[in-house]
Amino acid sequence: MNGLEPFKQLVYDYSGLILDGSIAEERLQQHLQKTRQLLGLSAARLLERLYQSRTELDTLISQLTVNETYFFREPEQIDLFVQQLLPRLLATAGDRPLRILSAGCSSGEEPYSLAMAILDTHGEDVLQRITIDGGDVDLSILNKARRALYSSFSFRGVSNELRDRHFDRTSEGYQLHERIRRTVRLFMLNLMAAEYDCDYGPYDVIFFRNVSIYFDLETRKNIQHRFKRIMQPDATLFLGTTETLGNDFGIFQLREHSGLYYFVKGSQVLPDTPQPLRPAPHTAIRPAPAPQPPTASDSQPAIPAQPDPQLVRQLLHEERYTEAASKLDLLLHAGQHQHPARLMQAWLLLNTGHLEQAAQLLDGILQEHPWCLDSLLARGLCYKWQQDHEGACTRFKTACYAHADSWLAQYFYGDCLRHDPQPGVARAPPASGPAHPVSCPGCCQRLSVATAGTTATGCIVPDRAAPACLETGSFAS
Repeated sequence: MNGLEPFKQLVYDYSGLILDGSIAEERLQQHLQKTRQLLGLSAARLLERLYQSRTELDTLISQLTVNETYFFREPEQIDLFVQQLLPRLLATAGDRPLRILSAGCSSGEEPYSLAMAILDTHGEDVLQRITIDGGDVDLSILNKARRALYSSFSFRGVSNELRDRHFDRTSEGYQLHERIRRTVRLFMLNLMAAEYDCDYGPYDVIFFRNVSIYFDLETRKNIQHRFKRIMQPDATLFLGTTETLGNDFGIFQLREHSGLYYFVKGSQVLPDTPQPLRPAPHTAIRPAPAPQPPTASDSQPAIPAQPDPQLVRQLLHEERYTEAASKLDLLLHAGQHQHPARLMQAWLLLNTGHLEQAAQLLDGILQEHPWCLDSLLARGLCYKWQQDHEGACTRFKTACYAHADSWLAQYFYGDCLRHDPQPGVARAPPASGPAHPVSCPGCCQRLSVATAGTTATGCIVPDRAAPACLETGSFAS
């Protein structure tokens, strides 16, 4: 057995961290050698000592964790919470304070970012109604968070104006203002503990972003169950943008707003109006043609007014499929907005379980627009739910090559490869897959496959003719 294995097992049992790979094992090896030389212990004696001393085990964990983060990481999620969800939470909370937990808070950038965003958006009075907690298993990094002194590296992507508003420059770096520091409470949080010692809960919102990648599947499920026990009945859970879909275990309900995904416990928490946080060019729809002047043919029966494609999208978002279907028929009959209308019809068929019809329609769309991201992902999901693993991989792979900056394409293709017994050999996905498309995580459930960083429509690659959807605005919203 590898001499590191007993130590790796101890670290896993205590913290859930998986130390596979050369970098993680090298870091562990270096710390163990240094500690053995310092204390004059054999490997067996050091292992015994670690089992007996939580303090020394915590020190070991501190040497193994990667604490790479920065202020306002994934700002779209912070904007969604602060600008859209927080007002609803405040309204329903009444007089009680709101409680937010940053789980795996590292050196404090995330909880402090939340405090700054709330202060800048809603003011001091609202910030005083909110308690922000930050927990991490790494004691040394928690001390750094308490000190709240940061180098310029923590501000990449943050404007100088925002930095200067909340920090004082010193000879050692940038010191966070006391009014922000005092709003955040920091404590040791071991996510593998049977019960979390969070005396400040239950929480209305938990941020668990860019942390789950360090844990295996069962550990991630257990962590979500523990989160659920310390959350309010209608609480919200945020994971990192690239983590969310891979952590939909049915423990929480997956929700989408403005192209961003999050989880809820209990009833859905949504803003009062489904308006986007910022104007988004890729969701813009050109207005319908202006009405023509009356002519002699006006004596004929009036043709029903064409529905706005955006209205149809909204009906699909709200799962009002019967109404959406009737309006789609009008659009298709009128011959207007043909590409987005057909694509919406395909998503409607997927979400109502008509996989064969959806497949035929999507194949026809892809014949005309072979690089459309929405169509490629929808066809891949259709193949997946038809138990055609090879077909799904082919479509998701094409989407990755045509749209290399789409994380959804990368996610679905990676999920296909994960089910391969060996590279290049396809096999069917597990039989325990979703029985109905609506219950599945992913873009089809909420009709939002356009991702940050894609082109204006999400349906075009360089040096190719623009597909028809470019003329009417992308279907993805």
